[in-house]
Amino acid sequence: GYIGQLQKKLNQQSNYTFTIRNFGIPGQESGDLLKQLESMKVNETFNEANWIIVYIGTNDLRTATGGNFLTISEETIAEKKKLYTKNMKDILLTIRDYNSSVPIMVVGLYNPFQQSNQLNEIVSDWDNSIQVITEGHENTHFIPTNDLFKDKEKEDYFSDALHLNNEGYRMIATRIGKHMEEEME
Repeated sequence: GYIGQLQKKLNQQSNYTFTIRNFGIPGQESGDLLKQLESMKVNETFNEANWIIVYIGTNDLRTATGGNFLTISEETIAEKKKLYTKNMKDILLTIRDYNSSVPIMVVGLYNPFQQSNQLNEIVSDWDNSIQVITEGHENTHFIPTNDLFKDKEKEDYFSDALHLNNEGYRMIATRIGKHMEEEME
């Protein structure tokens, strides 16, 4: 994934030593992350963190599209978006309860099916909503990723229909690292 690549990149380009702890769980949705935030291990980490990266929502979107990104019900998308945005508000508030000053990087979604204009519109809509939420929180930054894969050959950046390969994750790690470097200046 992007975590190892990001840690390596930051350590190569900085006088600091970065250690990134990954609490991501495959298949997790935003509601699952809210439950995970109750864990003592996660809470202690928040108190010690110099940065927090929140990268959640792909599985929310996958569920909203019937699991395959190809069956799209506007009603289901709208319901799931409402729940996702509520969860993201609660996630950011919970993080702030544990650490009121840590910079938070919220990573946007990407569309694994760039040829689908409908799905691009949905991803853009969800990202726009999350960006508005992040703007309402001090020291919280939205990092878009969908544009990274626009007009690119899918097989160059994806290991399967949904998941990125090393090159795809490298692009995301580079984008996050750039934002972090800008914040450190």
